[in-house]
Amino acid sequence: MFTSRPCFTITEDAVKTSIMGITRSIGWDDIDVFCTHAHEKTGEPEAIELSNASTKVVILWPHPGTRRSSPSLSYEEDDRQMEALLSLIAAKTGLLLVDLRVKDDQTHAA
Repeated sequence: MFTSRPCFTITEDAVKTSIMGITRSIGWDDIDVFCTHAHEKTGEPEAIELSNASTKVVILWPHPGTRRSSPSLSYEEDDRQMEALLSLIAAKTGLLLVDLRVKDDQTHAA
């Protein structure tokens, strides 16, 4: 199904994203990089990146004024679920989150 709205799927084995007809997938055991990117102006989380040398999967963080994957949820609930997703990713991969929103390249456990 073609959709311009970004979406992602979490399974026991992998993370899949799809936007504008392009689907990417990365297995939990294949993830080497787990980081968040900040919005340039607001500093708010903008995306979660899961990657390795050959694959990069990006999950967009919903914000007011952007297209939302779950329009029936409040932004507070979207944020809560995205924070829970960070914890799930940390547990599945055993990696620390590299939070690129923080100065001095600090990391923290999700």
